[in-house]
Amino acid sequence: LGDRDRAWGEVQAALKTPGSYELEYRIVTAFGEERWVWERGRGIYGVLGELLGLEGLVLDMDPGRRAESAVRELNAELERRVHERTVAFEVANAELESFAFSVSHDLRAPLRAICGFAEILRRRYRDLLDGDGQRYLDNVAAAGVRMGALIEDLLLYARTGRGSVRAVPVPLGPLVAELGAGYAERIAACGAELAVREPLATPRGDPTLIRQILSKFKAVTAFHGH
Repeated sequence: LGDRDRAWGEVQAALKTPGSYELEYRIVTAFGEERWVWERGRGIYGVLGELLGLEGLVLDMDPGRRAESAVRELNAELERRVHERTVAFEVANAELESFAFSVSHDLRAPLRAICGFAEILRRRYRDLLDGDGQRYLDNVAAAGVRMGALIEDLLLYARTGRGSVRAVPVPLGPLVAELGAGYAERIAACGAELAVREPLATPRGDPTLIRQILSKFKAVTAFHGH
């Protein structure tokens, strides 16, 4: 092995001065197996400074070396997988954003028409409606506004893959009140009741994502009548 000449050269250089030396090198056992060893030794000198011999110890370092090699290979494999997952994640985010833009564009035109006609009805014919009719019309107009906000939230949600999620204080009171009003008809229709225990917390998070979470929760509870 090339290590033999290197190791012996290091030992000879170390023996030129008193003191101990340490080094690692490979050996080949009597069975032809290559192994790493660690050696520590020092020279034994006579009264005239002549080298009389060597003393020290040699330890088998091969298990540790093999473990280090296995760890390096594992790290390399993990890095490769992380890179592959990152690329796949970026592709999925790009597809999600493209889908969100397409859907939002398709939804905005009919939503503008709904909101526009609802506003015309409120201005011209609101006084001709009874109390229930006026309330239903107001609900249509409010639902149109919320739908517009949800479309914008969809776009913002799609863009979260390209940047960090905002972490800001988000008061839950207004969000819960808004969602409660939006689902009031569904909650009443299934005989449920929305009870909110005040005061509500003000967690730190992304307002868009928290709104989406609460909206999904309200939809599920209203559907099941809890």
